[in-house]
Amino acid sequence: MTGQPPPIDPRDRAALVAQTTDLAIRYTRPADPATGDRGWQPPAGGRADPGQALIGIFARFAELVVQRLNQVPERDYLAFLNLIGVQPTPPLPARVPLTFRLAERSRTDALVPAGTQIAADPLDGEDDEVVFETGTDLAVTRSQLVTVLVDDAPRDSYADRGAEATGTLDEPFVAFTGDRAVPHEFFVACDPVLTAEGTKDVTLALATPDSVLLAAWPVSWSYGDGTGWQPVQAGSTPGDGVWTVTFSGLPQLPPQDVNGTSAGWLRARLDLPMPHGTWGLPPAAVAIGSRPPQDSADGVFPFGETEQGQFFYLSVDASVALHGATVRLAVTLARPGETGAPAGPVRLEWAYKDGDTWRRLGESSTAAEAVGTGGTGLTDGTLAMTRDGDVRFRVPADWPAELFRARSGHWLRAQIVQDGGAYATLPQVESLTVGHDWDLPTVTGIDVSTATAPEPVAPPRAFAGGTQLDVTRDFHPFGEQPRFNDTFYLACPANLVRPGADLTLDVTLTNGPDATDGPVPPVRTVGNPVTAWEAWDGTHWRTMTATAEGSDTESPSYAFTADATLVLTPPEGFARTEVNGVEEYWLRVRLVDGDYGSPAHYTRNADGTYEPVDATLAPPVVKALSWSSRQGLTAPVPAPVCVTHNDFRLVTHHKDPETPWSVTPFTPNPEQDPALYLGFDQAFGNRPVTLYLQAEPPQPDEVTADRLAGTEAADRADLVWEYSGPDGWRPLAAVDETAALTDRGMVRFVGPADLTAREHLGQRRCWLRLRLRHGTFPVPPRVRRILPNTTWATQAVTVTDEILGSGTAEAGRRLTTAQSPVLPGQRLVVREPERPSAAEEAVLTETEGVDAVTVVEDTGDVWVRWHAVTDFHRSGPGDRHYTVDPRTGEIAFGDGRAGRVPPAGQNNIRVTYRTGGGEQGNRAAGTVVTLKSAIPSIDSVTHHEPASGGSGWEPLERVRARGPRSLRHRDRAVTAADFEDLAFESSAEVARVRAVLPGRFDPFALWFDPATEQPRDEHTEAEADAGDVGIVVVPHSGASRPIPGLGLLRRVEEYLRDRCGPTTGLWVAGPEWIEVTVTATVVASSPDTAGLLGGRVEQILERFLHPLTGGPDGTGWAFGRKPHRSDLYALIGAVDGVDHVPALTVTTVAHSDELGERLEAVLGRSLAELASEPVAEDLTRWLERALVYSGAHRITVTLGE
Repeated sequence: MTGQPPPIDPRDRAALVAQTTDLAIRYTRPADPATGDRGWQPPAGGRADPGQALIGIFARFAELVVQRLNQVPERDYLAFLNLIGVQPTPPLPARVPLTFRLAERSRTDALVPAGTQIAADPLDGEDDEVVFETGTDLAVTRSQLVTVLVDDAPRDSYADRGAEATGTLDEPFVAFTGDRAVPHEFFVACDPVLTAEGTKDVTLALATPDSVLLAAWPVSWSYGDGTGWQPVQAGSTPGDGVWTVTFSGLPQLPPQDVNGTSAGWLRARLDLPMPHGTWGLPPAAVAIGSRPPQDSADGVFPFGETEQGQFFYLSVDASVALHGATVRLAVTLARPGETGAPAGPVRLEWAYKDGDTWRRLGESSTAAEAVGTGGTGLTDGTLAMTRDGDVRFRVPADWPAELFRARSGHWLRAQIVQDGGAYATLPQVESLTVGHDWDLPTVTGIDVSTATAPEPVAPPRAFAGGTQLDVTRDFHPFGEQPRFNDTFYLACPANLVRPGADLTLDVTLTNGPDATDGPVPPVRTVGNPVTAWEAWDGTHWRTMTATAEGSDTESPSYAFTADATLVLTPPEGFARTEVNGVEEYWLRVRLVDGDYGSPAHYTRNADGTYEPVDATLAPPVVKALSWSSRQGLTAPVPAPVCVTHNDFRLVTHHKDPETPWSVTPFTPNPEQDPALYLGFDQAFGNRPVTLYLQAEPPQPDEVTADRLAGTEAADRADLVWEYSGPDGWRPLAAVDETAALTDRGMVRFVGPADLTAREHLGQRRCWLRLRLRHGTFPVPPRVRRILPNTTWATQAVTVTDEILGSGTAEAGRRLTTAQSPVLPGQRLVVREPERPSAAEEAVLTETEGVDAVTVVEDTGDVWVRWHAVTDFHRSGPGDRHYTVDPRTGEIAFGDGRAGRVPPAGQNNIRVTYRTGGGEQGNRAAGTVVTLKSAIPSIDSVTHHEPASGGSGWEPLERVRARGPRSLRHRDRAVTAADFEDLAFESSAEVARVRAVLPGRFDPFALWFDPATEQPRDEHTEAEADAGDVGIVVVPHSGASRPIPGLGLLRRVEEYLRDRCGPTTGLWVAGPEWIEVTVTATVVASSPDTAGLLGGRVEQILERFLHPLTGGPDGTGWAFGRKPHRSDLYALIGAVDGVDHVPALTVTTVAHSDELGERLEAVLGRSLAELASEPVAEDLTRWLERALVYSGAHRITVTLGE
């Protein structure tokens, strides 16, 4: 009975007047018509008449009686609802998370006590401010959330989400998914080889027993140029115990700091993820021979049970098949395979699927573990399934995930090769698990060598003593008249200077000994000139050898007496110095003995006379000088230091000649589980802490039935809170309202006394982390903000210990609270003359809690908490019961027969309650900001999201509709209507519910002929769906697509599961969506209105197509119903300013990846039409749970002719 009952008396005032008038005429007519008296007649022409007036008065009073009479069924119906306990739902208060901020420079934390009131200013049309009240004590801590990181350990990635979590960037983020790879880097420094000037070819020789593995891994190289890391091409060659890496044209590397060491650095970066190893996982699927794949490998016979097959297939998922990792198949056999004569040993070929090709991994047999192929390292510890053991191999780079027999995965195949023997007893697997780990290469030494280009290079500068020489022309290296200790300075090009590398200097003389016809005489050698070649080593000039190429190393240094190619060996530490104000790599050549002849002079004879002597001076004249480097590599120089960078930890390794060097360049992520890390700048102290996590609602396509299918409760995510202690991560006892980040809520805990700062992901903080211990999320959780110092506040005012009145010992005592409405959760206590008996107190404690009886020590007063009931129908004489009318605040007590009478006493009845609620509490973000009273050290309060959840009294129509439903289902879900009604009652957030039943299941269709070998299986799918019920939930929301949050779906599901049969298959999801886009041309009735007409039409269409508040009658759209073009024509045509609509098209789009194309063909059909035609059942069921919503409309406005 949900509609209005039929009226008992349908007469209105006009009918009453007409009937009374007719009766008056009839009963005033005389018995004898012969008298001529016609009795009373209504006056003609509507003239006033006392009789007519009396009839009108009587009809009005009769109308009032009829109206009240017609209300009797409704009154009796409401009385019946009241009898069975159906009451209007009282107002619900809005709720908002309020964030409190400490005053600047506050040296202490602050306490916001429970019951603190914060107000929002009145809006237009409101007289009073709206007051919110905090529900619990809040310790406002000085600890600030400064870093939020995501460590996606299974994918070896991370993300920095500090900007999003703190509100700097107003966007949500996925809580456990990284967007950047965790770096795995290896740095090599070797000075001065790498910091030497000029371009050079560099060769790294890394001593390692794992050269093949290192060369196979994707490693990218770069060098530091002082501003960043520049990529460089590198050649990679594995050798016997050496991994050789070569770089061509490497520039000079300026010193830069890496983990405290300043040097020129090369960096190797591993370009593949290295998540922590896994083990004990089930395979994704297995298949035997030509059979279809199955989920479990337990108990299977890989090569047949009775007759030997040839193929066994196994699939692993992407978390195991990681490039570069080593896959491990752990096999335990229930029955080992056995071989025997004459077949000989069984040989298995292992292969992986790459497109249409099965690529060979290697071969194993019952006689040998394995022979791998192409560096895969295959080993078969089971000896071809004849014993328990592990099958291991390295994952090849070209092992894709692909479909095989309709199952996607990374597929392996074990094949008994042709003529590969046979089993005498076929093996049976007891269990088979998969996993992966890493074979980590080590480096025991690094040698660096260089090579430069052999092209000659002119010297940059030269001096003869203090005179600069022009080396592009012929010049005298020691001047025109060389003397003892005259010096020739020669600069060496910086790009040729290499530690341990010899230099080549080509010298061509103008006046060589054979140049008899030159412009100057040949260089004189009779004086046996001797030179000293020296180079600067950073502290002083050191002698160096300078011999002509091909000459004896014992020969004296070259003295410019002939053309020559000199081989120069600079001293160790050859460095720049300044000569004549110019800084270069300088060599100097000093004339230390002998001469190049003498100038003309006089000699004194014995008799004292002087005799002229002709000049013999013939100093060397250089025509050309050119430098070059000795071809080939320099002598290897051991790298003295390297740095590893894994998991954001830099570790420096110094080469110690006396200690063997063993460095592991790349190591996997030490964490196994993904986690969300919250970094605080300081510890909290040992006090209560509250964090607010603003979980973001899912996307519309993430909560549909198709998307949520298969997310069983056993697989749901299990999250655990932990903190960084002095010896690692420790569990944090926290109360988490978010239910695994499916709903927004508070996280409350007591700050650990041993919270310790530690470095993680490269940042040192006091860390909390939320770790995904196991399970999966039906929808990736998203978080918008994480706010410390935040607590819930509700739009309600608490009235504490209000004196309700005094007991008079009279039956049926009624008292009224000072304020109303009274929200649920009131606490009423009565002072009684004596303490209840032990039995009574036990009952009170069970129903009201441990504080049901309170004895005041000072006065000895006994206060007893009484229990609220809906009525006294089941109350006994001694039951401490009362009823409360939330609307008026009236509280009624029993009469001594049904409910106890409160004892007599002065002011002995007190009540604590909350009052408030209503839609006025739904305030916009940032409006509830006025503290009603000052709190020490608190500067301000705000909120970053709107207050929501406030609602008024439940409308009477809803009460009338809900009453018979509750009487029908009796709080048990059996029929589809029961499920819908109970889902609607499960939460005030639910606006619309649709129960989706199994497909048309006919049990008679399962009949099969007993003579048939196999029963028919075409109805297997329908049989599997029998007993399943789906609930589609739509929440209250003004969004174009109201999307239920995972928390709401969870609450609805839990509510229904508590009320349905244990064997019922239940799923709860959001609706499917059909986008409706209107493209129309409208003609404006006036040019004055044309400008804004298009936008106004779009707004009206958006309102009309809203799934909850749209539709022709404003009550929303039914599931599966779509608007007709005629409705839209009429809607647009009725818009003020529209003359007519010459063209209109409607485009509907179904958001279903699986059924999209097939749905497009039937979107224009009604469900009634589809039900009578052989259309695919899955399409019909999809439409049964679909709602329309407004798309992006395209309205063109024109002016009429």
